[in-house]
Amino acid sequence: MKARVKHRKESGKAIHHYVMCHGFHPPYRVLIDDSCLRACVMSGIHNPKERFVALLGHGHVTPCTHDIILESLRKAATSAADQEALKMAQQFLYVAVKNVTTVADCCREWCRQRNGSSVVIATQDPVVRAAVRQFPEVPTVRVDRRTGHLIVDPPTRQSAFEGHTGARHVQVREVQMQRDRVVVDQLRSKGLAAPQEGTESLLPKAPHPTKRRPIQGPNSLSCKPKKVKLLLDGSGGGLSWNEKRPRDREENKEGKSMAPSSSDLPITPVEEVSAIKRRKVRRGVKHH
Repeated sequence: MKARVKHRKESGKAIHHYVMCHGFHPPYRVLIDDSCLRACVMSGIHNPKERFVALLGHGHVTPCTHDIILESLRKAATSAADQEALKMAQQFLYVAVKNVTTVADCCREWCRQRNGSSVVIATQDPVVRAAVRQFPEVPTVRVDRRTGHLIVDPPTRQSAFEGHTGARHVQVREVQMQRDRVVVDQLRSKGLAAPQEGTESLLPKAPHPTKRRPIQGPNSLSCKPKKVKLLLDGSGGGLSWNEKRPRDREENKEGKSMAPSSSDLPITPVEEVSAIKRRKVRRGVKHH
């Protein structure tokens, strides 16, 4: 369970990086090679499109394949798993890539044709992954054989560097216009009236990356040493110069006491004598 949560968080962070730094947006085209199809069958994934929709967080996902991938599956279709992977690949969208001889060349040329725009490569082959990683804006996906979940590989150093320096950072307005084109195409396909160009965006604006506040030190006022109380008599007793009047419990926020003060109450003769003694002690007069 912990491994699944960890993989889900890492994949979410990688997808967020591609969205914010490289303008990764729907509709997505996912090219699945023969090694990934075999891994899907072995992990019990019979509908890869649903898994990619859950991974990318959007419903516009189109699985794709190529004749070279189908040919490699036909040559190795000796077991039931390979035959099921071949049937699964025959239902995908065929991509037009010419003059290629290997799967790695096919994936590299297809990424170059699409200019890395909303392209995902799903593979288990390290050779194909190394060929695709030269495009910093193209994420690669693999199947975890232990958990059976799709995992997005972390971005390369070049992708992270370009994302931080802003060399390939896409402006928010351009990403918004690309999203609006998708909505307009959907409205026109359904026969509805699409808004004209120059109008406001149909979707909410993409959020800007928030800047974290630095860690602040302790308050300097709270670190000051406590004040030493100066007493009238040197014996350690008596009243201090900075002694404060204790507040009543029913005192309101403005500092006014809700209870009646002691001055409003009648004073008895005994209390009057004790008050005179206290005043003499404060003035330094000894009582005999």
